[in-house]
Amino acid sequence: MKQYKCIIVDDEENLQDVLQIKLERFCPQIEVVGKAENAWTAYDIITERQPDIIFLDIAMPAESGFDLLKRFEKISFEIIFITGFDKYGLQALKMSATDYLLKPVRTQELKNAIQKAIKNIESRQKLEHYQVLKHNLENIDKQATKISIPSNGSFIFIKIEDIIRIEGWQKYTKVYL
Repeated sequence: MKQYKCIIVDDEENLQDVLQIKLERFCPQIEVVGKAENAWTAYDIITERQPDIIFLDIAMPAESGFDLLKRFEKISFEIIFITGFDKYGLQALKMSATDYLLKPVRTQELKNAIQKAIKNIESRQKLEHYQVLKHNLENIDKQATKISIPSNGSFIFIKIEDIIRIEGWQKYTKVYL
């Protein structure tokens, strides 16, 4: 089963713990790789760990969840808002949120949100593969052709001309650029 990395961002430590327990118990394909109580810490963790999914509280001290998202030039993760207020729903939709869950988070709603996020992630990966295939077909006679290499549950796209050598090592392949 493929694993998806997530980060929980909420100023309530109890909610972080409850959400992590629910994810471990009911969503085994999700791995919590970090937790943050504010937007500043969350930004650093997100940048460092590159999660697939973010569980994000909206109303936090100092900076809101929306403020955090504005700091990213490109959002490459799925956003599931978790909040105690229903008044932010429209704004969450404008931020292309995968889902919007009200506290306390119900297990079935959490599972449904996870399934939506995974579907979005897989669709985005298929689109990237299609774009690489299209590029390769258009540039069949050129060294600028790219290949996709699986790495830690995702793919890295590299130009063939950047490869110096490829070496077999145990069950792996080392690609030197």
